[in-house]
Amino acid sequence: MRSDDTWESAVSRAQSMAQHLNLDSEMPLERERKMSRRLDTNIANAAVMLPLERMKVNFYFPAMDKLVIELEERFPAELQDFAFLDPKQFGAMNV
Repeated sequence: MRSDDTWESAVSRAQSMAQHLNLDSEMPLERERKMSRRLDTNIANAAVMLPLERMKVNFYFPAMDKLVIELEERFPAELQDFAFLDPKQFGAMNV
């Protein structure tokens, strides 16, 4: 769930939905902020991220991590495989 591939898939689906609804799917670039030279001597090491990259790091990955943690807490390990709910598997159940 938490990978660059799923992120790229989610972004492409969101962009296609935006195009279907005639909405602008591009995120505006923010102007670069000046870094205070007093607090840090290595100003060149400051990370500058694009809006989509910042959204992935600050929103998407934390949301996916929280979702996985909540699911693991809510459902015991023996219930994490939901294959037993598939009607095809009913014959293989030992009752």
